[in-house]
Amino acid sequence: MMKFIHTLLTFLAATNLGNVVSGQPLGEALGGSDGDYSSLLNAVLISGAGTALNGIGEPITLFAPNNAAFENVSITAADLDVIKGHVVVGEYNSTAVVDAGCVELDTLANDVKIQVAYSEDDGVTVNGISVVEPDIMSDLGIIHGIDGIILPGSYTPCPSSNNTNGTDDKNIFELALEIGGYDILIGAIDNATGAIEAIEDNAPVTVFGPTNASFLALGDDVLDDLAANGTALFEVLAGHIVEGTYNASTVMDAGCVELETLAGTMVKVEYEDANETVLVNSYPVVNADLIGIGGIFHGIEGVILDGSFTPCPTTGPTMDMTTGPTMDMTTGPTTGPTEDGSSAPTPAPNSPTPNGPAPGPTASPDEDSAAAGFLVYSPLIAIGAATALLSF
Repeated sequence: MMKFIHTLLTFLAATNLGNVVSGQPLGEALGGSDGDYSSLLNAVLISGAGTALNGIGEPITLFAPNNAAFENVSITAADLDVIKGHVVVGEYNSTAVVDAGCVELDTLANDVKIQVAYSEDDGVTVNGISVVEPDIMSDLGIIHGIDGIILPGSYTPCPSSNNTNGTDDKNIFELALEIGGYDILIGAIDNATGAIEAIEDNAPVTVFGPTNASFLALGDDVLDDLAANGTALFEVLAGHIVEGTYNASTVMDAGCVELETLAGTMVKVEYEDANETVLVNSYPVVNADLIGIGGIFHGIEGVILDGSFTPCPTTGPTMDMTTGPTMDMTTGPTTGPTEDGSSAPTPAPNSPTPNGPAPGPTASPDEDSAAAGFLVYSPLIAIGAATALLSF
């Protein structure tokens, strides 16, 4: 079996691996030259993966094969993609996977995905390989020890349904329409150039959906401009959508997280302890954790525009939440798990929620001149725009 070379420890200790998170240097976190992951550390050195990791610039999750996994495997410089197939950008802890049941993640290797799943019988697995030592913190991010090597072709998608609560399968926009107060948003998505395709291509997603009142607050001129320009409308809406699924309880645990939207902009999602409220770029979240086909939906009391992002504080809780999706919901229940493992009831339409007041009243085309102009182009009458979003 190949042994770890001291040079690697020196290299890793001296290298600035992007955003520093709490934890030990990689070599120390994995036990060094005499640890259970010495063969992996040696493979990182031989394949040149250390250089690739150095260039990421943000925290990662590493699924680390132990020495037993390498007993019949030799790694050469040509095997860089094999090592990169064990690395995911963003931090994904085991708790999020247990809550989710199954998530699908892209690795650093070209076109290589992994399925991370939890079951009571098998525990947490990665492409069927058991996680034997979860949640090791390093200055790169989170490490999960596994007892096998992830090879190309070993990926299978998550089951088509993770619905364990016996609820009807509905997409996240249908759930938002049922609660009420999001008609303008749904109509805008249905008519913005490329919005439906972008959501489908990146699903599962987290949508931070402005209420009707939030759109109306923009004023007639802004709404008229957006209604007349599908491309500009898409850019605004894409700034409310994040790839992957993030529930409110994980944000509360994290304290503050920064997420990249489909528009390429950033949003700050933080928990304000004083008011017990989750904020998105300072806008309160209402009707949190509507989980269904396509991902997860949180209503917010504001429209996110360019320039509203400010970074998380450099000190204080940041946990592991560039972290992972809470559920890879190709389908799923309409409520998320609470801290005690039970399911919280779906809030009644227009009722207060723990995270803030209910959204404003549903707008109708004749309710306000700006709303009328904005809704003219959205086929919400009779069949509803959500029916156009059923193809996740």
